[in-house]
Amino acid sequence: RFRHVHLHGCGEPLLHGELRELVRDAHSAECEVGLTTNGDLLSEATDWIITEQVDLVVVSIAGDTTGHARFRDQAQITRVWEAVTGLVRGRVRSNRQPRVKISYLLTADNTDELPSAVTAAAEAGADELYVTHLDVTPSTHLARWAAFDDAGLRPGVPDAIKAAVVAARRAGIAFRGPPLESEDMLVCALDPTLTVFVGWDGRVAPCVNLLLPTRGPIPRTTGDTVEEI
Repeated sequence: RFRHVHLHGCGEPLLHGELRELVRDAHSAECEVGLTTNGDLLSEATDWIITEQVDLVVVSIAGDTTGHARFRDQAQITRVWEAVTGLVRGRVRSNRQPRVKISYLLTADNTDELPSAVTAAAEAGADELYVTHLDVTPSTHLARWAAFDDAGLRPGVPDAIKAAVVAARRAGIAFRGPPLESEDMLVCALDPTLTVFVGWDGRVAPCVNLLLPTRGPIPRTTGDTVEEI
């Protein structure tokens, strides 16, 4: 009954020993299939990703230079860009999928690297770069890194997003950023009337944050405000 199955979660899907079989299962169910990866193992997986005709590969980054290394346990962004370039070249040679998108985790500390990441993504051949952020901050530690607080986007963030829009136009790559002003919404972008999340243990929920491995309410901290979900 679904059009797309996306294989990812709070972990690295390319470490899953049966990931290739899961891709085949999704295709057998007549679904498009995608996955989200941090890119560290992407080069090794490129051949089978193309052979199995994965429809979408999203590569998650947390900066373009120092930011990515700081938030991703010293992972080198240059290796990620090399892997993305290899994947794009591989699909050109085979005349097959996947679509390749870059997911940029925006924090209070890496906003200045967003425009250069847009340019680098375009140079690597990615189809799009879009911005995500820490929308659920269950601790004051994570809230400190969020790109927003109770008043909205933190100083400097809107300017970085505007600069990224300009960089995307110059480089010829699609770009999606967060709204520059707070706005009320009935549902989030992953509309729970259209989307279902399935955990590794078979639990089903309308929101991925309801599958966190914890019992009881989940605190959400923004600035001086603490609420529960």
